[in-house]
Formats: sequence, structure tokens, C-alpha cells
Amino acid sequence: MEDSAALHVLIGRRLSRCHFPESAVTEFRKAVQLDPKISCAHELLGYPSSNSRGRAYPQGPLEFERE
Repeated sequence: MEDSAALHVLIGRRLSRCHFPESAVTEFRKAVQLDPKISCAHELLGYPSSNSRGRAYPQGPLEFERE
């Protein structure tokens, strides 16, 4: 399978659901790098960034605004 933004979004979603937020953020960032306008990538990047095991990430709200 070729490397694509959609593939990284799918992998990131699965990682997020399996409670691996750091890995999910990495995959969503790869998706945004490949295609900055991919649907939902910024939104999905914002969720783990703002809720990752109680840690506050200032980029969470910024990603929601980008979406």
C-alpha cells in the first residue's frame, strides 16, 4: 500500500482508540505533512493533543481552528 495521508489518518484513528495518543499524534502529523487539507486530520490531531493522559498541549485548540 502506498504512503498516503488517508492511510496515516486510519492508522492514527486506530491508535487513538487503543489508547496510544502519542503514536496517534505522530500519525496525524504525518497525514497533515502529506496533505495539509485532508479532511478531519487537524481535528483528529487536536483531540489527543488536548486530552493526552491529563497533559495539556497548547496545540490542541490551534488544530481545531485549522480544521
